[in-house]
Amino acid sequence: MLETAISLKDAFYCWEEVDRNYKYNPFEEWKLAKLIKDCLKMFYEATNHFSGTNFPTSNVFFPGICEIKIQMREWEINEHECLCSMVGPMKEIFDKYWEECNLVLAISLILDPRFEMDLVRYNFDRLYGTNTENAARHVRRVWDAFGDLFDEYMGDSSYSIVNFGVTDGSSLLSNVTKDKFTGFDNWYMMTHFFTVYASKKSEVDEYLETLGVPRRENFDILQWWKLHSGKFPVLAKMALDVLAISATTIVLKAAFSVGCRVVDESHAALLPKVVEALMTTNDWIASQKKIRCWRFYRRVF
Repeated sequence: MLETAISLKDAFYCWEEVDRNYKYNPFEEWKLAKLIKDCLKMFYEATNHFSGTNFPTSNVFFPGICEIKIQMREWEINEHECLCSMVGPMKEIFDKYWEECNLVLAISLILDPRFEMDLVRYNFDRLYGTNTENAARHVRRVWDAFGDLFDEYMGDSSYSIVNFGVTDGSSLLSNVTKDKFTGFDNWYMMTHFFTVYASKKSEVDEYLETLGVPRRENFDILQWWKLHSGKFPVLAKMALDVLAISATTIVLKAAFSVGCRVVDESHAALLPKVVEALMTTNDWIASQKKIRCWRFYRRVF
């Protein structure tokens, strides 16, 4: 509605020139209306993006939510008191959502091979200042959580050193003839085994060094992880779960609806007897359908 009204503001300017009795030309209010329209448009586009028919994977949510948080911080110090008073309650609700969701959404962004950890650092620098301790603390929090999640998936997976054809050092000495150098042989094999094993890059390190992933709008991240699941088996398993997380459970029509709920919590609470009656009725209706189908079959055949 605001967008339609703003497109007609020139008509009011012309009307002032035609009609001398027309004295009301709210120039400042037009500026405020345009500002509010831009604010609401950003929320609408974000909600439309998050709650569209084709639900996007969770890696696309974090940058958009960071952008909303940055804009709301700017609106709080705006010169228009009307906008400042409007942003206050909105920011209070948004901050609760931010505290609950920003960690998991940042982790999902790391699993986007086009950006990995870089876009997470960039957004936290925008939120808390470039190279500040506060931004570094949030980045460490995300990175530690990502590492803990990887370790948990690593522990639950069937991938181990043995699966990849590597054995521990003691098994390599089972057929060695024992002599005065047996102790040295044990030390040599165990030392060199752990040195070689420690030098091998972890799965996460190899993933973070991945280059050349195209940055395009129609990038299919699920297909990418499917193709690279052999190289990154544990991370692919993480991506399968994390990228399926939805940023919202509210449908688009309900997000901007001004109407109240038709069925509230008290009306939605069904007593056990009512549930039993509904289930019994459902069984009765199903049995009646079967009887009618059977009678129709008898008449035809």
